[in-house]
Amino acid sequence: MKSGFLDVLNALHDRHEVDLLVGESDGYDELRQRAVEVTVDQRTFFVASINDLISMKQRAGRPGDLLDIAELRDIRKRLGRT
Repeated sequence: MKSGFLDVLNALHDRHEVDLLVGESDGYDELRQRAVEVTVDQRTFFVASINDLISMKQRAGRPGDLLDIAELRDIRKRLGRT
């Protein structure tokens, strides 16, 4: 799927669906500064912050994204973040 200057790749790993954003964006530098570093199977990835994920999912507006927003807000609350 194309989203502006980004290619959105959808991957399924161990029953977990992941969207990977590949490409350039005007907001990438700001997004990267807020990202969280995560290591899985000895590979390091940068994951968008919870607030950025919520914002991206609101813009996408797909039914699954709207369900994810509620769960992300719950996670954010449990982590004590605003």
